[in-house]
Amino acid sequence: MNSVRGIQKWLAFGLSAEQEDRFRQANFGEDISQARIFIFLVLLPFVALLVNDYGFLGFSGKFYALCNYSGYS
Repeated sequence: MNSVRGIQKWLAFGLSAEQEDRFRQANFGEDISQARIFIFLVLLPFVALLVNDYGFLGFSGKFYALCNYSGYS
Protein backbone atom coordinates (compact mmCIF):
# COMPACT_ATOMS: atom_id res chain seq x y z
CA MET A 1 0.00 0.00 0.00
CA ASN A 2 2.91 2.36 0.51
CA SER A 3 3.61 2.49 -3.22
CA VAL A 4 -0.05 3.39 -3.93
CA ARG A 5 0.12 6.24 -1.43
CA GLY A 6 3.35 7.44 -3.06
CA ILE A 7 1.72 7.43 -6.49
CA GLN A 8 -1.31 9.33 -5.18
CA LYS A 9 0.97 11.93 -3.59
CA TRP A 10 2.92 12.26 -6.84
CA LEU A 11 -0.30 12.73 -8.83
CA ALA A 12 -1.41 15.45 -6.39
CA PHE A 13 2.05 17.13 -6.66
CA GLY A 14 2.46 16.77 -2.90
CA LEU A 15 -0.54 18.99 -2.11
CA SER A 16 -3.06 18.25 0.58
CA ALA A 17 -6.68 17.74 -0.42
CA GLU A 18 -7.57 21.27 0.74
CA GLN A 19 -4.66 22.83 -1.18
CA GLU A 20 -5.58 20.90 -4.30
CA ASP A 21 -9.22 22.04 -4.07
CA ARG A 22 -8.15 25.69 -3.72
CA PHE A 23 -5.79 25.33 -6.68
CA ARG A 24 -8.50 23.81 -8.85
CA GLN A 25 -11.01 26.54 -7.89
CA ALA A 26 -8.48 29.30 -8.57
CA ASN A 27 -7.58 27.99 -12.04
CA PHE A 28 -10.90 26.56 -13.21
CA GLY A 29 -12.00 29.65 -15.18
CA GLU A 30 -8.74 29.88 -17.08
CA ASP A 31 -8.79 26.15 -17.80
CA ILE A 32 -12.30 26.43 -19.24
CA SER A 33 -11.36 29.34 -21.49
CA GLN A 34 -8.29 27.48 -22.77
CA ALA A 35 -10.38 24.36 -23.37
CA ARG A 36 -12.89 26.38 -25.42
CA ILE A 37 -10.11 27.79 -27.58
CA PHE A 38 -8.61 24.32 -28.05
CA ILE A 39 -11.96 22.79 -28.99
CA PHE A 40 -12.54 25.57 -31.52
CA LEU A 41 -9.09 25.04 -33.05
CA VAL A 42 -9.66 21.29 -33.28
CA LEU A 43 -13.13 21.62 -34.81
CA LEU A 44 -12.10 24.27 -37.34
CA PRO A 45 -10.31 21.85 -39.74
CA PHE A 46 -13.21 19.38 -39.55
CA VAL A 47 -15.72 22.06 -40.46
CA ALA A 48 -13.45 23.25 -43.29
CA LEU A 49 -13.22 19.71 -44.65
CA LEU A 50 -16.99 19.31 -44.39
CA VAL A 51 -17.59 22.51 -46.36
CA ASN A 52 -14.95 21.52 -48.90
CA ASP A 53 -16.43 18.03 -49.37
CA TYR A 54 -19.89 19.50 -49.77
CA GLY A 55 -18.53 21.85 -52.43
CA PHE A 56 -17.07 18.94 -54.39
CA LEU A 57 -19.84 16.39 -53.98
CA GLY A 58 -22.98 18.35 -53.15
CA PHE A 59 -25.54 16.64 -50.96
CA SER A 60 -25.30 13.20 -52.53
CA GLY A 61 -24.86 9.61 -51.49
CA LYS A 62 -21.07 9.94 -51.76
CA PHE A 63 -21.08 12.99 -49.51
CA TYR A 64 -23.29 11.22 -46.97
CA ALA A 65 -21.04 8.14 -47.03
CA LEU A 66 -17.93 10.29 -46.67
CA CYS A 67 -19.42 12.14 -43.70
CA ASN A 68 -20.41 8.92 -41.97
CA TYR A 69 -17.02 7.34 -42.59
CA SER A 70 -15.03 10.33 -41.38
CA GLY A 71 -17.12 10.90 -38.26
CA TYR A 72 -18.81 14.19 -39.16
CA SER A 73 -22.25 13.02 -38.12
